[in-house]
This record gives sequence, C-alpha cells and structure tokens, in this order.
Amino acid sequence: MLAVVGAVLWFLLDDPAARGPLIKGKPVAYWTRQLLHPVPPYPDAMSTLANEKSVAIPALVHQLSLPDVAAKDFAKKLWLWLPGPLQARVPAPITRAELRAGAVLALAMIYEPLTIHTHAPSRPSLSEAQIMLPALTKALQDREAVVRIFAAGALGSLAVISTQAIDSCDAALKDPNWNVRANAVSSLGRLALTDEQAIPRLKSALSDSDAQVRKTATDALKGLGKVPQQKDASSATEVK
Repeated sequence: MLAVVGAVLWFLLDDPAARGPLIKGKPVAYWTRQLLHPVPPYPDAMSTLANEKSVAIPALVHQLSLPDVAAKDFAKKLWLWLPGPLQARVPAPITRAELRAGAVLALAMIYEPLTIHTHAPSRPSLSEAQIMLPALTKALQDREAVVRIFAAGALGSLAVISTQAIDSCDAALKDPNWNVRANAVSSLGRLALTDEQAIPRLKSALSDSDAQVRKTATDALKGLGKVPQQKDASSATEVK
C-alpha cells in the first residue's frame, strides 16, 4: 500500500519544470523549499542562494512563473489525508503555489545583511534588477496572498530605486490583503530613503482601512523625518 501511495504521489508531484540548474548538487527548488520551514537548514539555504546569485536568480524568476497544476494541488490534499505513519515515510508534497512562495521569499531575502553576513545590505546589479523587477511586479498579481505578501516586501529588500518599483508598491497598496499593503508601505519607506517620489504614496497609506497599515506608514514617515501633519495623521490610529 505504501509503495502504491508513494508511486502515485511521485507521479503527480515530479516536476521537471521546477528542477532547473543545480547548486551544491541540488536543484534551486530544493533550497527554496527549505525557506518555507523556519528551522535548520534555513540559514544554509539562504546563504547558498546568496552565494550563487548568478545561477539562483534566473532559476528563481523561472520558478516564480510556474502556473498552478490541479494534479499537484490534489496530491497535496491526498497527502494530508494519509495516516501519520505514512506521512512520516512519504515526503510532503509541494505545490506550484509553494514553489512560487519559496522563490519570491528567496528574492526578498537574498540581499539582506543577515543572509550575506555583512552589516550593510548588498544591492543587485542593473542586469539582476532588470530580471527581478518584472517578475516581482507580476507576482503582485498572484492568486496566493502569501506570494503577493513576499513580493511586496521584496521590492523594498532589493532597494532598487526605479519608477517601476515605486509604481509596483503603489499598486500593491490597493491589494485586498492588509499584509500585502503593509509590506508595500514598508518597501516604500525603504525606497523613499533615496527617492522622494515614494513619499506621497506613503502619505496616501495614512488613510488605509487597516490600523496596522496606517501605523506602518506613520512610522515610515517619522523615520524619514517627514512627521505627518495632524490633518494627514488623523486617521492613523495607534496600534498597541
């Protein structure tokens, strides 16, 4: 029985499109899968991808473009119905949505100081930015909220100053998910450090329907030395 279940799941979940190039003998999708579980080897996965950006970035962008496949979603549901002993012996399936989430999370963190073990954030090259920004902008339209949340945060983590990045954050401020909007506000705060075009977008977030989004915008403006005027901050309810 176990062998049959394992064979069915392997057939449904084997995903040649997600394999891509190898890093340390494993496909990029293997490393991004580790990021969805905040326990070791999480740090190793991040440093591995950061140290192999020339290989990882194109593979991550490709992984981020993978469409959903109903058979893979079904296989994940099937696995969740397995008895505990079988789950322990059959690897947990991963859906295309989870692959996209892992890819965009990697792009969000690949230049962070803690990932590359420095005190100052790194910056992508122009060629890297030209690959990543369109992919992240498209990810803001993903059907899965978690992908959109990570994508909104990645625009600030990359700190790529461009009209496209700021406009993408502006579009994310209209997302129905408040976490997406809050991450977009945080990204605008980082982008505004060197481009004041982001500041009007931050001010517009002061009237957001969610208190956490309003507080994030208020804190970002204060950090920039742009303390909101009373008339602008009147709706920025404090979040205890």
